[in-house]
Amino acid sequence: MKVLFSLFLLIFAIGCSEDSKKTESCDPNPCLNSIPHKTVCVPEGDSFVCNCDSGYVANGISCVESTTTCEPACSSWQTCNSENVCELTSGRCESNSDCTDGKICNSSHNCVTESTDAENSDATCSDGIDNDNNGHTDCEDWGCTRNSAVTVCGDQENTDQKCSDGIDNDNNGFKDCADFSCSKNSAITVCGSEAEDTPEKCNDYIDNDNNGFVDCEDYACSRGTTVTFCANNPCEPNPCTATNKTSCGVVDPLTYKCYCSEGYIPQGTSCVAATYGNIYDNLGDSRDAELIEKLYNIIKDHNALGYDSAKDKIFDFDNNICAYTSQSGASSCEHAWPQSYFGESSPMKSDMHHLFTTTNQANSRRGNVHFGEVVKTDCPCTTPEEPWYCDWDGAGTAAKKGKPSSRCTDYSIFEPQDSKKGDIARALFYFAVRYKDESINQSQAGGTGPDNINHIPLYEERVLRRWHAMDPVDDVEMRRNNMVDGYQHNRNPFVDRPDLVERITDF
Repeated sequence: MKVLFSLFLLIFAIGCSEDSKKTESCDPNPCLNSIPHKTVCVPEGDSFVCNCDSGYVANGISCVESTTTCEPACSSWQTCNSENVCELTSGRCESNSDCTDGKICNSSHNCVTESTDAENSDATCSDGIDNDNNGHTDCEDWGCTRNSAVTVCGDQENTDQKCSDGIDNDNNGFKDCADFSCSKNSAITVCGSEAEDTPEKCNDYIDNDNNGFVDCEDYACSRGTTVTFCANNPCEPNPCTATNKTSCGVVDPLTYKCYCSEGYIPQGTSCVAATYGNIYDNLGDSRDAELIEKLYNIIKDHNALGYDSAKDKIFDFDNNICAYTSQSGASSCEHAWPQSYFGESSPMKSDMHHLFTTTNQANSRRGNVHFGEVVKTDCPCTTPEEPWYCDWDGAGTAAKKGKPSSRCTDYSIFEPQDSKKGDIARALFYFAVRYKDESINQSQAGGTGPDNINHIPLYEERVLRRWHAMDPVDDVEMRRNNMVDGYQHNRNPFVDRPDLVERITDF
């Protein structure tokens, strides 16, 4: 009798354990950051599937609003047809008889190839095979990452230390606060004490919850119920109606700036007819790769002066005023696109379109880090013997070096004074187009992509686009463009035609 009772307890415990695993796979709900209107999480073995919300039906991998009404409501694997009758959605099933090719109907009503293999050992969690056919392979499968018997998938990401060490400890593709095990764990304190889910916090340019996404780039804002402006475009309809100043630039979902119309350039607060001739007439309505190629053909093969000559002319034009801090007496020549990224090669080194006068201190502090909007500048310096590596408050100026979030483990960025942010953004846009075929080896910020890519990293580009809109071209920048053109015989098209930025989705 004791043996039978023990056997019963063992079976009961196993059953409870399996139920716990199934519940755990949807807690926290992994479908909230998935496809719009597809947030219903259904446990499937050690994993899960995401199904359409009520009132929406499957359309490929997406969910679209249903135009029909069935009473009672259809199940998530069914579709309400034109006769208001529930029927199986294509590819879904209710029993094995609904499947073909020897497949079986699983608990999530999907037809899958029957498998007797579980993904729950070091061998099956490192073989590159989806052994249990649940759509998740190796350490992407919670049967591996949440299994104490599996050692190849690293440690759990569930302590303050492991949620701030810059390491993907559980090998699930998400580091630190970008991992739900950190950001949605009430025991974790390093991932921000505030949620990013109010109108104020979704428009403050701060990563309040430290998950790597700012404002409307964070699903808590763009898919939340309390924030309504994330899909808003303040330039539609166009609010810019002043004479010759009808181009509109989006700063954020609530803010816009007006700048000169096509064929006009700034002069004080007005816009006057452009003096650069018809060099952009062949652009037409081209966009993206086609537009980049046309612009490249316009600005390539410029007259390279050599670095010393170019530097002297930049000093003369800038009157030795630091572009980063506005301090006078600047004597250093800064490359907006760092020299280390292109090996100090010519003609990149002497291209005046990305050279700026700076103080020695601002130049060394910036180093070769990317531009961005600094949130934290007081992290402990790990190399006090080389202070230029440390964070910096700009010595009382508007410039600063620090972190884009409140985490000291985040990568460092540099933020110049507001009045030059647009100038720097347009200089980098120019550089990315002019040297698109060169080895400029721009390193990706924050480890969010491959190193050695020949374009502007995504995080930096998002910020530069905002700076381009918030700090429009002025007549000083236009005179600078004219001066460089006089020596190099090429222009920065994004100074002449700021509207072109919106026609390129990836620099």
